[in-house]
Amino acid sequence: MVAAAIVMTVVVVQPAAACDIPVYEWALLNWAPDTYELLVFHEGPLDTGIASALEALQTEELPENQTLNLSSRRIAAGSSMQEADAQVWERENPGESPWMALRYPGMPPDFPSLWVGKATLEEIQRISDSPARHAIAEALARPVSHVWVLLKCGDDRKDSEARERLEAGLARIPDILDPETVAPTASITHAVVEVDRNDPEEAVLVHTLLRSEPDLMAYDEPMVFPVFGRGRALYALVGAGIETENLNDACAYIAGRCSCLVKDANPGVDLLLGADWPDVVSAAGVQAVAPSAAPSRDIPVDALPPTARPGWYILGGLAGAFIAMTGLSAFLMRKRFS
Repeated sequence: MVAAAIVMTVVVVQPAAACDIPVYEWALLNWAPDTYELLVFHEGPLDTGIASALEALQTEELPENQTLNLSSRRIAAGSSMQEADAQVWERENPGESPWMALRYPGMPPDFPSLWVGKATLEEIQRISDSPARHAIAEALARPVSHVWVLLKCGDDRKDSEARERLEAGLARIPDILDPETVAPTASITHAVVEVDRNDPEEAVLVHTLLRSEPDLMAYDEPMVFPVFGRGRALYALVGAGIETENLNDACAYIAGRCSCLVKDANPGVDLLLGADWPDVVSAAGVQAVAPSAAPSRDIPVDALPPTARPGWYILGGLAGAFIAMTGLSAFLMRKRFS
């Protein structure tokens, strides 16, 4: 089941500073989502229907003029495979052809894919969209400052308690959020999207979230992920870690002053979403320009530590410097588990 609702509005006013753009606005305007890779392995000729469906993911418009941050490659099994593709084939081959492996942007070949499955028309459709991902993109396009994705564990009691803690904590944010920690122009609004962990329609989203940090798969607890910008998910709050202080820290980061660093020097992992982001920006009536007082500087991807490169684990090597600048090291350095 998917549920989305606007539940709070907070307007924060404080003296102007050198860079008054909040992180969530800067991310929406400037941070193009990283591109996921879909590897399609086949041992014989690929069915024309499957081939056409894969082609449509990249060459045709999705519903509502959306585009998807995904590229696909067909790989014929055999000795001519590239070494990196051969690693994926040997490690993850389910023993039937054709099959697909969905991988994070920039994922090294020796890391397991985030999702592996049969190459069918149904599965290709599930990769391109799902009810929860559609709800997330729709909420961010309104736009709200961020979306709370509540990933349920399947235990009704735990899930109900997590939702209650989330709602109770968010209700307190207007009273406890320190205006000094956020941008003066920030207007904090949010939506909540619930996702069942065992829903086959949401397998791609569930695996993307659970594999965004190396240990989340081990926790049989409900989790919440704040998502902002064009679908960038932050650090998970797990179980009893879904509480007021941690929720407040997340809001303070999302609404904090823009650091003007490149996206990959900031914490987070982009979700696989279909959306017309240029149209969203145009409809908002704003321009994607850097603050003149603190222009962005380009950092070559190869110069970043592996954990700071596009689409890989949430806390990159350069994130430490960013966190120090924003005063939110407690949020990202302290475990959010029960």
